[in-house]
Amino acid sequence: MQYTSDILAGMDAAIKDGVYVISLSIVGPSTNLSDEPISIGSCVCVRWEPGNDGPDSCTANNLAPWVIAVGASSINRRFPTQVVLGHNQGIYVDISLYLGQNMAAGSFGPLVYGDNAGSSTCENGKLFPNRVTGKMVLCYGTKNTSPIDQETAIRQAGGIGAIISTRHEYGDSFESSVDILRADGNTIYAYTQRVVNPVARIDFYNTVISQSPSALRVTTFSTSRAVDRTSLLGRSSRPIDMISPRVDMLAAWTNATSPYTEFIIISGTSMACPHVSGIAAMLKVARPNWSPVVVKSALMTMAMPSNLRTSAINGQPVGPLDHPNRALDPGLMYDATADDYINFLCGLGYTPNQTAQFTGTPIDCSTRRRKAVGDLNYPAFSMVFGRSGGQVTQRRRVTNVGANTNAVYKVVSFVEPPGTTLVRVAPSSLTFDAQSKTLGYEVTLSAGPPNNWPQYSWGWIEWSDGRHHVRSPVISIWE
Repeated sequence: MQYTSDILAGMDAAIKDGVYVISLSIVGPSTNLSDEPISIGSCVCVRWEPGNDGPDSCTANNLAPWVIAVGASSINRRFPTQVVLGHNQGIYVDISLYLGQNMAAGSFGPLVYGDNAGSSTCENGKLFPNRVTGKMVLCYGTKNTSPIDQETAIRQAGGIGAIISTRHEYGDSFESSVDILRADGNTIYAYTQRVVNPVARIDFYNTVISQSPSALRVTTFSTSRAVDRTSLLGRSSRPIDMISPRVDMLAAWTNATSPYTEFIIISGTSMACPHVSGIAAMLKVARPNWSPVVVKSALMTMAMPSNLRTSAINGQPVGPLDHPNRALDPGLMYDATADDYINFLCGLGYTPNQTAQFTGTPIDCSTRRRKAVGDLNYPAFSMVFGRSGGQVTQRRRVTNVGANTNAVYKVVSFVEPPGTTLVRVAPSSLTFDAQSKTLGYEVTLSAGPPNNWPQYSWGWIEWSDGRHHVRSPVISIWE
């Protein structure tokens, strides 16, 4: 059992040892910052995974603005497998990590649906060996049972193959069984119920690396965004900060638990988080004077928004760093002070007792000039609208950290969110000099009613001086 106090003690010890980057592949149940002790105790550059509860809205945790929340993306390495049904019923291309021998050419084996053999989800100990032995078994995936456990249950009952229909519309868990899309699973299920003696074959193709359209796609279990339940008054919502590879990561494995092997290919936001942590650590070595906020700004503004075919990444406006060295020279950076974060907490409507959890002393927000939650100097814009739409303005300030003191930045690239949203940037040009190193601008979104419900859309703005390209996503949400 892992206690929050133990994690905080470990963080304190790391800070005492001079650690700058802490990678935490953990997730908590709360969405309110005042109820998250680790968010409160994060005083250094922390990378957190926001959870594996996607793809639904408002499933992300660990989204305190002073940490970096890393979502999960796919990569261009796949493990394709064909499931071929008998009786000329079709071929389904799916995913498997099985590296053994294929069935003999042209041969088929008997197929049974798990529920006809004791358990539709292939729970351990519930399958009837007399109905499973020598057969392939179709199971439906569940949140509480891993594909490895389902595969083990089938093997122990005498089965020769496992076909597992994932919980979501997109495949998201790849073990040595065959994982198929839910729609394909339903088709195969219908086949097992329609035919007296259903049969199938599985053809494995090992590893394929290509410019896959699915590369750099947000995975279904990667959480989407978080809304502090008190922040709706501020009409603001925060997406995850970045995405990073999490699918089919080759990693060392302990022999203390199943499967008993030295290496394994695993998936999850826990695999995505360390990628960004490593980049942040190298960035800190190269730029030792940068604060955690500046490191985060450089990582986010230099991330790419497109996949390997230069199309927008499916499911998330803030992408991964395709060339981490770009973050060494971001041109502009979004900085934030402790006072900015106190204003953020006041914008959430926190009481003096709640603010004391973060600052150590109570802060009476009524004595401070009220600032909107959305005006936190964060390298992205996220605006929430009601059903009838409306208009929201958020303000930012950027500091010139490039070699050219007298740089002039202009909005050279602008992609508006689709639908009924109109975006305005003012001013559209920023002129820096030795006296004016930090300048402000604002982004206004005017939105009508959404075309569909619920509605999420995004675009981005890009500032450039001809050498640097500083991109910030603009997300609009109707609730």
